Amino acid sequence: MRLRCAIAASFTILIAASGCGPRSTNTSGDLLSIDVSPANATLTWTGAPLSQSYTATGTYEDGSTAVLADVVFSLDPDGVKLGAFTSADFAVSGQAAGKGGVYAASGEVFGSTSVVVVVHPVRIGPGVPADGADKFPDVSPPGALSPTVVYPLDRAVMPTSVKSPNVQWEATAAGSDLYRVRLASGFATIDTIVADAPGFTMSSQLSAADWQILVTSAAGAEIAVSVDHWDPTNGAQGGAPVDVKMVRGDITGAIYYWNLGAGQMERIDAMGRGIAIEKPPVQASDGSRCVACHSVSKDGRYLSGSMWGGGLQGAVFDMSNPAVRTMDPAPTMAPLSSSTYTQLFSTFNHDATRLMVNVGTALTLIDPRNGAAVPTNGTPLPAAGAAHPSWSPDGTSVAYIANTNGTWAVDYTAGDLAIFPASSGDSFGPATTLVPSS
Repeated sequence: MRLRCAIAASFTILIAASGCGPRSTNTSGDLLSIDVSPANATLTWTGAPLSQSYTATGTYEDGSTAVLADVVFSLDPDGVKLGAFTSADFAVSGQAAGKGGVYAASGEVFGSTSVVVVVHPVRIGPGVPADGADKFPDVSPPGALSPTVVYPLDRAVMPTSVKSPNVQWEATAAGSDLYRVRLASGFATIDTIVADAPGFTMSSQLSAADWQILVTSAAGAEIAVSVDHWDPTNGAQGGAPVDVKMVRGDITGAIYYWNLGAGQMERIDAMGRGIAIEKPPVQASDGSRCVACHSVSKDGRYLSGSMWGGGLQGAVFDMSNPAVRTMDPAPTMAPLSSSTYTQLFSTFNHDATRLMVNVGTALTLIDPRNGAAVPTNGTPLPAAGAAHPSWSPDGTSVAYIANTNGTWAVDYTAGDLAIFPASSGDSFGPATTLVPSS
């Protein structure tokens, strides 16, 4: 077909010079059309360099055809992530899978076709025999030893900026076991073959580069995660896949949690996982540096913790202060030598000017900036049977567990889910039961 030069250029501007040079003409008359071959090619990249040569054949006014030498090959925007052209040779990048358009332009005339790039590398883990991948068919039948994926959760939603999940599964080992961990989305599949050896934890995590291939190829769609099992007696048995939905977005802020095995508070943020407070204050009696039950302000700046064990000295840390990670001991908002309130669970109000804490099974109000008790107005706060307070994001109410049957705010087996209003002036209203215990 004939198009104006400016239109032809729009197809090639992303990756190659436009085809706005001299028109391809000869004694057979004007060039009418271009056929691109191979048409609708499918290329499978397994890790080794892979390329495809293209040919453009022109058809002229008199019906004659000829291979064109002055043609410019390029890709449409969907194809750019799949590879690049050097003259007539298309080199697969291996960085994404999918379908894209291939264009050949000569002057004002262009032709097009499509290319499908399938990405399917196989990664071999330590201790796996050379033929380990061959022991698994493309689809393994289910069986008694089929693994069950326990992480990630089925139908989980992950932003595209998240790191590769550490796939974990449960399985019955039979001896000399191999596992194929498969993550797939669209035209991209990445297999990892791992062996059950000493220290093996039935888990596997893709490299950052492999994970990025899947995220790019998924383009916001789902990634299927499955684990298959093989042993010499039973052969290959396939487990049911779980699907992870990828959405365009970034992770901001941080997650704080208590690592039971390490006995310390840790933090997950965009930089990865690490210790939240390197050197917490020391308890004089036994040298403990524990920061136990904790909560974080709505803006993520302040962390309230029960020092050295549940129900002991309370403290608030300003996590935006670099000294929290470098000083020994980490500074608290109120010096522990003058702040004597105790706490178990706690919750910040909407602007972190108030902190509600569990003392035994009572609730009380604290100024987190200095540790001082704050008098309240209206209905008194619960004096007994209360646990796990949680202030609403807008600061207008507090939810908690009421009428617990334990002696403190941890050891109880029954309680009512209740809520009471909060307003300016440190005023609170009567509680309303949302869900009774029985």
